[in-house]
Amino acid sequence: MSRLSAKLLLAFVSLTLLTILLIAVTQARSIARENTTLPLGERARLAPGDVARRFLRNGRVVPGEGWTAVVTPRLGARIQGLQSGEEVSRATLLAAVRDSLEQRTASLVGSSVIALLAAVALALALARVIARPVEAVTRAAGRVAAGDLTVRLPAPAAVGPNVSETTRLAHSFNVMADSLERLEADRQAMVADVAHELRTPLTIMRGRLEAMEDGVADLSLDEVRDLHAQVLALSRLVEDLRVLSLADAGKLSLQRSNFDLVELARAVTASAQVQANPKAVTLAAQGAGPVTVNADRDRLRQVMLNLLDNAIRYSPPGGRVTIDVHQDASGPSFSVSDEGPGVPVGSETTIFKRFARADPARSRDGGGSGLGLAIVGAIVELHGGSVTAANASAGGAVFTVRL
Repeated sequence: MSRLSAKLLLAFVSLTLLTILLIAVTQARSIARENTTLPLGERARLAPGDVARRFLRNGRVVPGEGWTAVVTPRLGARIQGLQSGEEVSRATLLAAVRDSLEQRTASLVGSSVIALLAAVALALALARVIARPVEAVTRAAGRVAAGDLTVRLPAPAAVGPNVSETTRLAHSFNVMADSLERLEADRQAMVADVAHELRTPLTIMRGRLEAMEDGVADLSLDEVRDLHAQVLALSRLVEDLRVLSLADAGKLSLQRSNFDLVELARAVTASAQVQANPKAVTLAAQGAGPVTVNADRDRLRQVMLNLLDNAIRYSPPGGRVTIDVHQDASGPSFSVSDEGPGVPVGSETTIFKRFARADPARSRDGGGSGLGLAIVGAIVELHGGSVTAANASAGGAVFTVRL
């Protein structure tokens, strides 16, 4: 028997004993008070065996001699064999009273014992019914703690308001196990992706350094620039991972201040135009009037830069990328739209996951590290806002950030 079953059994039995005690005390006091009214030699005396015999069968009073009295209907019911109106002796009456007291005592003791035995049996059944689901959850939780994230309990996929608490417990456990299994799969995928993203620039740097060491390539300024570009790529990847780890740990702080979102959008597009020039992509920022927000300026700048970087990568040569800032009843917001191929249908939410790419076939150089949009989602969520991705009716992707 488990500890929970033992505790439930003890609770049920204790409650039954308390109920029996409350009832038995009053009855026992009444029996004792009536018993003291009888002469000392006529008082009721019961041994344990007498209690059992009297509880199982009624005793019989034998009429005696001496003092007589008229038998009433109630007294005749107590003295077997007598009819109403007959005369009985004093000894017979005393024996009848003593027999009644003994019978009441035996009934009280016997009923208490039966009630206690019934309570124990009922408690065992209820303890088993109640404790079995909890024990199943305990065993399943132990397997999860040991690393088996595939364990599930028999429970419906969805629970309604009228299901039992144990069913809700099993359903909640399954939801928790699903979340843990999904998080573990994401963690393993992230570790593999990080290793891949780090290996690519390191392999390039190693190959070029070995080529220069073997004399195959000259130590030129172009080689130094290429190596420096790989170092910058590694630095950005490490910084992106640091930002995401801080966001996951809840330690990504915000330095809030009031500023104009339109002015920030114009400054960001001006600084990112250098990156767009090789593809002849035009960057523009537009907004009606100042849109004042209370937010972290540097973090929102990072959000805009990441969205612009993503839009420039997927924009065709000679395309146009626009940041549109607006204020409406729901609050301030801005959108970044491009003229690229748009977001594949069904990936509107998955592209904000780490190392996710709309086109899995793209290389790291062509598709980025896959952390930019994940950082956008983390920063916007930290501000209490939301970011969504959609396709414009005229073509291209539109990323909307609501603060």
